[in-house]
Amino acid sequence: MGPKASTMLKRYFVTGLLLWVPIGITLWVLSLIVSTMDQSLALLPERWNPRVFIGHDIPGLGAILTLLIVLATGVLTRNLVGGKLVTWGERVLSRIPIVRSIYSSVKQVSDTILSPNGNAFRKALLVEYPRKGSWTIAFLTGVPTDDLRAAVGHGAAELVSVYVPTTPNPTSGFFLMLRRDETVELDMTVDAALKYIVSMGVVSPVAREEVRPRVDVLG
Repeated sequence: MGPKASTMLKRYFVTGLLLWVPIGITLWVLSLIVSTMDQSLALLPERWNPRVFIGHDIPGLGAILTLLIVLATGVLTRNLVGGKLVTWGERVLSRIPIVRSIYSSVKQVSDTILSPNGNAFRKALLVEYPRKGSWTIAFLTGVPTDDLRAAVGHGAAELVSVYVPTTPNPTSGFFLMLRRDETVELDMTVDAALKYIVSMGVVSPVAREEVRPRVDVLG
């Protein structure tokens, strides 16, 4: 095989990888989610399990059951009786020492992210991290409390809370409190910034989404 043929084969192979890798990872993630949700069938009594009537397992039935349970829970919680039951349950959990800390923390995060009125990541920013002259994308998450600003001292009234995600996994990262004038607001949506981070800078938001950063600071 000559050098030219070898080069062409490599190009074809890479082209095939670029097509199948995203499809394969997407299918794997969906399969993982569905298989996890299928575990909800274990909540049913054995005589009610669809396997008893059909003779074999059907992938996805548990996922449908999970979605129905979540939907029914939301409907019940919206009425007066359901709301009182939720309040009573939260009071019980708040009195259990270890469970109280875990539940309250998880609930605050989930309320912020999943609530229709929530806004976990408000703006995409540029910050100098982990050192001066090295820039990375961060997300504005809020403003520190008064006691935290007071503990920092002079000029802390302009502090902002930011989340610096890691790449290519943005679910882990670092929480920082920075001066507002040390951050640069980007004219970029949160979704576009997340894509840029996950792709490790390969998918440029400028080229793909026609978004240009501005040089003004948060105000």
